[in-house]
Amino acid sequence: MHRKITTINRVTIMGLGLFGGGVGAAEYWAKQGAEVTVTDLRDNQTLAPSIQALKEYSNINYVLKEHRENDFTTTDLLVVNPAVRPDNKFLQLARLAQIPITTEIGTFIQKHQKELHNPILAVTGSNGKSTTTSLLTSIIRRILPEALSGGNLGGSLLSKLGTYPAKTPAILELSSFQLHYLAEEMFAPEIAIITNLAPNHLDWHQTLKNYYTDKKELIQRQTNSNFAILNTQDPILREWADTATSTVITTELADSEKDNTAFIRGDEFIIRHQDHETRLSNLSDLNLPGKHNIANALQALTAAYIFFQNNQIPFSANTLSAGLNSFHGLAHRQEIVTRNKGITYINDSIATTPESTIAALNSYPGEDIVIIAGGYDKEISLTQMAEEIAHKAFAAVLIGSTAPKIALAINRINPNYNLTVITDNDFYQAVKVASQQLKTGIVLLSPGCASYDMFKNFQERGNKFKKITKKIV
Repeated sequence: MHRKITTINRVTIMGLGLFGGGVGAAEYWAKQGAEVTVTDLRDNQTLAPSIQALKEYSNINYVLKEHRENDFTTTDLLVVNPAVRPDNKFLQLARLAQIPITTEIGTFIQKHQKELHNPILAVTGSNGKSTTTSLLTSIIRRILPEALSGGNLGGSLLSKLGTYPAKTPAILELSSFQLHYLAEEMFAPEIAIITNLAPNHLDWHQTLKNYYTDKKELIQRQTNSNFAILNTQDPILREWADTATSTVITTELADSEKDNTAFIRGDEFIIRHQDHETRLSNLSDLNLPGKHNIANALQALTAAYIFFQNNQIPFSANTLSAGLNSFHGLAHRQEIVTRNKGITYINDSIATTPESTIAALNSYPGEDIVIIAGGYDKEISLTQMAEEIAHKAFAAVLIGSTAPKIALAINRINPNYNLTVITDNDFYQAVKVASQQLKTGIVLLSPGCASYDMFKNFQERGNKFKKITKKIV
């Protein structure tokens, strides 16, 4: 229970960060005339780009390299960075003081959906959510070019509130962290897409049950007038489909011959909805490699079809195909960096889970692959990833905190495997060693782990890889 607050005069932003969410929240509340306190454990040098972006606002105060209890107990609103764990002691203090707690994305959803009455299409999952969100955005914008896209993709949409026509959709990628905090906001998207589920972020959620519970928040409060697009090739999502309160459209690569399902037939993406079959697009319109991206495209096409139809927006299969075909991938997601002397360098730094790395390994059949893997330990099993590396990669170069764990698992499978462990976290050396293993083939950066032990984020890791490859070649 929160104490009732009619006017928000004081706002505390916990975690300014460098991805734009903290900046967006601070700027938004400063423009509303609130006295804003930004508190972050990092120093002003680290946060300089974010602080610089807010320099014009005299009503923003900074408390850096520490948190003060008073900032959490005497404010009218606490906006927390979703990466902050829910058991944080300062959050506990705020709850005891009955301070309302939200996030940057929670603020946007409250204004965009609940106050301005605009639709939201939301995507979550353990893998593929960024690509699915981007594919869906590309398709929707063929008809509605003003459609918004954001959330876990980075940046903030708060500055755009009210600048677009009525009924403009927002397409949001939502992480399990964001969904955890949205549980108190009674959030229900018009269309929810869940790509798949696999163990992840157990260092934050503590248990697999907690992680899945937070993911399920996306569909928990939907009604039968809302839609859930669920990949029922995933056994857990198959169970969720049976108990969902919304109208479920299942997606599978093969035809289950059920109604309200989307699938692949030959070279076509097909949906069967209300006992009527419709061709959505062709496989040849997809520019991304791998079976996992076929699944992502199927969900994006399905969500776009349902959205247009449900909102009585005229469209055609050609519209869907054009949107699908115009998307050529995101940076750091199986991104071809360069080709030189028969070697292709591919940056898949976004692969922060074993499942993402396994998908990448399966995307290049018949190629000799040297993989660079390893990173921060999120306390999830890396055994299956190690097995796939041992069977599908010609050689592996391991880095980061998880390198010994992955090496041990690979050596149990094949003691003679071509394996190099970089013990001093020399990333340049890792890329150099990987390139020396091949005459022709692929050097694939697909870590299967987060980057926090060596880099600020996966983008910094990917950009470093791109710089090094250009020096090497």
